[in-house]
Amino acid sequence: MKKFVKWWLPVIVWMGVIFVGSSIGDVPRVGGKTTDGLVHRTAHVLEFAVLGALLLRAQSKDGPITKRATINALIVVALYGASDEFHQRFTPGRSSEGVSVMLDVVGGAIGAGVWRWWRSRRQPRPERVVAGHTESTNEATADRMAD
Repeated sequence: MKKFVKWWLPVIVWMGVIFVGSSIGDVPRVGGKTTDGLVHRTAHVLEFAVLGALLLRAQSKDGPITKRATINALIVVALYGASDEFHQRFTPGRSSEGVSVMLDVVGGAIGAGVWRWWRSRRQPRPERVVAGHTESTNEATADRMAD
């Protein structure tokens, strides 16, 4: 149960935050039409970037991040984005746009990419054998840069 809470509860809570946000009817406008559109589209990207990162985190846990986990995360982001737009169709004062699902997937991909990058910087690089001795890839990079 502790593992579920650690890895999957943040995903579920964040999905709940997205659902509640989509349930708010008559969202106030921000500035003019262009500014309002930009703010709402940016919000889609950011909220689904968080979801993409959380999904990838939950699937990979402390292990390596695989392509399969990344693809699974993006599929879930796309499905949840589509269900979010479907839900908004029935929310008074809200509309549903297909382009929003695309922005959700872009956000999920950004979030997954940022999570991959952050994890790669956090974890030690694997060692490799070069000319009969073992060195970390960090040492090899430093040696090449010094040459």
